[in-house]
Amino acid sequence: MLELLLLSLLEDLQIPGNQLTAVVAGRSASALAVLVNQIAPSIRLRRVAGNGSSGPMHSLAAALHDQPAPAARTWVLHGDTHYPPALLQRLLEEPIAHAPMLLLEPHATGSGAPEVGVELDPSGHVMALGADGKQHWPLRMLPAVGWPAGLSRRILEAGSDPLQQGWSQWQLLNALLHDQPKHIIEAVTVRNSGIFDVDTVPAWTEARRRFQCPP
Repeated sequence: MLELLLLSLLEDLQIPGNQLTAVVAGRSASALAVLVNQIAPSIRLRRVAGNGSSGPMHSLAAALHDQPAPAARTWVLHGDTHYPPALLQRLLEEPIAHAPMLLLEPHATGSGAPEVGVELDPSGHVMALGADGKQHWPLRMLPAVGWPAGLSRRILEAGSDPLQQGWSQWQLLNALLHDQPKHIIEAVTVRNSGIFDVDTVPAWTEARRRFQCPP
């Protein structure tokens, strides 16, 4: 259901003609191919071995494979996540020069530690990332990361340990933040993003309620 919704939203967006939208899938690729052909024929399907990619960076590598000149920016979105249409449109319009860009949301006090917390410096650049529950993080990282073409290409061509070890996006960003300070990480902060993951039964029930799905 979520793949169907995301495919429909992406097809409805006014994506520039020189931009590529790719869906990365494993065992579900055959079923998704039918949906893509019916709903979003302009979207390219990338098939990877096994059940699917080992994480967002693997998906990025598969999406950019054999692309001689990747787009100036590549947003990596999750297939098990709901993204409101207005937010997707904003991501397309947000400029990215030479730095990764994170989508952030204020973290409500008392709601538990965010999966990945973020702190910004006075200029609005990302200063720290972490998942330490002992620290109150004012912002939380949402499941959308914009990768600049030059940096993503260098990471993928290097065959680096982070990619081989299946690092998550935030782990790789954290390494860039601490080991290569020249890579400044930008941020887009939104309130009440409407983004939510569907990885539990209650979340699935809530998704069905929101989308008015039949039993």
